[in-house]
Amino acid sequence: MDASSRRRRWAYSLIGKAASPPPPYGSAAWLALPEGSAEKIASVVVAAEAWAVDGDDIPERMRRDLADQHDAEDRLRREQFDATVVPLVTALALRPGIGTTYAERRARELADAMKPRPNDFLGRRRRSAQGPVDAA
Repeated sequence: MDASSRRRRWAYSLIGKAASPPPPYGSAAWLALPEGSAEKIASVVVAAEAWAVDGDDIPERMRRDLADQHDAEDRLRREQFDATVVPLVTALALRPGIGTTYAERRARELADAMKPRPNDFLGRRRRSAQGPVDAA
């Protein structure tokens, strides 16, 4: 039997000696009880046992509280990510050129660059014996 089980058994035996439920420790009803009465002792033991049980459970409760806090922060981060980054990535993915390889994009850019534009200089006109000839 471990120490906390022995402590609880001792506490329950003292609490069980009270003829009526003990008043809360430190209350006016507790102060009115005669010194050494079973109810007054039981009230003190109940308060001490509540404190001790809380101490028994502190490591597990802290782990649980920290895990709950971590989960809440993780949910908040996911919600913020979904609200900000996902729409941005979706908008970028809908732009032309997204989803193509670099070689495909570069080939399209070069093809567009090679198309003649208005007012482009097409080169000098050459002269031949038969007259002016456009440069090929």
